[in-house]
Formats: sequence, C-alpha cells, structure tokens
Amino acid sequence: MSQPIRILQLLSEASFGGTEQVVYDVVVRMNSKSFANDLCFLLGPGPLGDRYKTRGFQVNHLYWHIWKTPVTLFQFYKLLKREHYQIVHAYGFKANLMARVIGKLAGVPQIISGLHSQYPSVKKNRLFFWFDRLTLPLTTYYVAVSRAAVNYLKSQGYPSFKFRVIYNGIDPTAFTRFGGDRHSLKKRYKLPINEVPIIVCVAAFQPRKDQKTLLAALAHLPTQNYRCLLVGDGPQRQSVERLARELNLGDRVKFLGARDHDEIAQILQLADIFVLPSQWEGMPMAIMEAMAAGLPVIATEVGGTGELVTQGETGLLVRTGDIAGLAREIARLLDDPELRWRLGAWGRERVIREFSLEKTVHEYEALYEELAQAVASPDRSPL
Repeated sequence: MSQPIRILQLLSEASFGGTEQVVYDVVVRMNSKSFANDLCFLLGPGPLGDRYKTRGFQVNHLYWHIWKTPVTLFQFYKLLKREHYQIVHAYGFKANLMARVIGKLAGVPQIISGLHSQYPSVKKNRLFFWFDRLTLPLTTYYVAVSRAAVNYLKSQGYPSFKFRVIYNGIDPTAFTRFGGDRHSLKKRYKLPINEVPIIVCVAAFQPRKDQKTLLAALAHLPTQNYRCLLVGDGPQRQSVERLARELNLGDRVKFLGARDHDEIAQILQLADIFVLPSQWEGMPMAIMEAMAAGLPVIATEVGGTGELVTQGETGLLVRTGDIAGLAREIARLLDDPELRWRLGAWGRERVIREFSLEKTVHEYEALYEELAQAVASPDRSPL
C-alpha cells in the first residue's frame, strides 16, 4: 500500500474566518488514507487549532512577531526538513512568501499559493505586488476561489498557466431553513416576537467589509420596521457602534459580536434578508452560507460575489459605497415578502447544485494527487 501524500496547510491565525473555515471543512473531509495533512499557524494557539487537535491532526505554531522573524523562519525551515512534506499549501501574503522562499530552501517539491481574496489595487500596494511577482517562479500554482481574482492578476501580467480555480464549497444541511425554534431564538437575542423583518450581516469589522455603508443606508429608511443584526468583531467595531448611535438607529441595530459557526447557522434561520456591502471580496463564504439558508442576498458586485449572486435571480447587487442604492434594495425586499422568498429559494437551489463541499474536496484531492505524481515522475510535471 502506498504512503499517503504529506501536505502542510500554512495559515496565519488559528481562529475561524472565511478562509480558515473553508480549509478546515476540506481538510477534515479528505481521505486520510491517501492524504496526511498537518497544520501550521504563523501566530499562537486559538480555537481552530484546538478543533484540529481534537480530530487528531498535528498542529504547529510559529509564534511569529516582526522582531523575531529570523527565529520564526529558522523554526519553519526545521519543520519542513524534519517532516519531508511533498506539498505546502499557504494562505495569505505572509504565509505565501514564507512558503515560497523557505519551502524551496528546505527542498519542498510543490508550493501552492491559496488565493482566497480579490487582490487589492496595484497602485495602493506596489510593495506587495513587487514581492509577489519576485517570488512567483517559486510557486507551482495559485489556487483561486473565484475567476474574478484570476482575471485581475492576469490583467497585471501574471501568466495564465499558474492558475487553477477551485470554488469554495458548503454543506447546505448545516443551514436548513427554519430548522430551529424561531420563537426561542428571538427571545435569546431579545428580538420582537412578531414578524418584524430581520436583516443580518455576518462579517469581521474591518474597513473592507464596510458596515458603515449599511448603517448609512438603514438611516435612509426611518419609517421602515425592521431589526438588523451585525455579527462579528474586529478593529472597527467601536467606530461602527458609534456611528449607529450618531445615526439614531436605536434598538433597530444590534451588535452580537463574534459567534461560532453553529450559532451563525441559527442566526441565519432567524433572518429574512442578508446584506454584505464589502469593498472587495474573494468568494465570500458568508454569502454562500446565507444562500444555503434560503436568504435573499443584497451585496456589492466585487470579486467573486457576482459568480455567486445572479442579479434578480438569486439576489440583488449594488455598487460599492452606494448608500442610496443599498437603501433602495433593502426597502424593496422589506416591502416584498414574495420576492424575498423567490430569491432565497433560487439561491439555495444554486448553492446545492453548484457549490457542494463534496465537489470542492474532490477537486483539492485531485490537485494534490496530480502534484504528488509530478514529484514521483518529473516528466509529468504540471508546469
């Protein structure tokens, strides 16, 4: 019997975000007889690392800090030399740069750069792109979660043969519509028991998620009856809470803080509308989960969002920063329960049909097998 393919998944933090959840969902479902995945995090322990450990995975922490970068790089080099990985799959700029340079020095045959976000503007991030282009020959493939991200980098001169696209996948059974007791859930979150429409936004409080535009849009709807739940945490939370007070939104907006994956699924069961006003995205899992829960989605047409949300069929799309346009579409769905139901039903059907987690796992397994075979038979190299 052949030995399993040795893979190291390299991420920045051991906490749950969109990318981290996708990687976890894929890794724990891969065939353990054929693929041996270890985890490595640039920073210290967190709930994600603990969950991997409970499932029997080897978890490594580098405790990276800018002042101890040489020590971190040496620790990573020793890990790679000791474990003899055939593939290192890295996510995020720091992890990708480390995997490419140290991975090649340590003799790792195949390096994959995970592209889970739409890259920001070249003009605003020249140093980022300079390092990325400089180390480009050291990576076997970029694996992107949207065609939009690939098209953007190709427009900047990146070679087409360096890219693969594997869409994120989801288990829709975790987001079955009305699978819980809505009355009890409303009491838990101190929401009106009557049928007041509930708007939900699940996103980290970071500038690119742009919750401030959502609040400004809600302020344009003074006569509408609704409740809006903002789920997440991050550096901008206090300033967004302050804006909610300044706009006199009162108890119509609630900040629920960070919640685990299971509780987010319950919150989505409560909702009637999902909104994500991001300035840029890769392939947002938050939208995919909302669609799986049967919710109509209003989102900005950025990154891979347009590959998920079809205008007027599975949701509604607006321009980034368009406060009036976002307010108009929210009001449209608040006033039209039938449209909400139709968009939500079609969205759930599309996620089940085109974005299954089983398909995503199969495509990653096929890619890893291809790269491992290329190592064993150099004449079959993918590049």
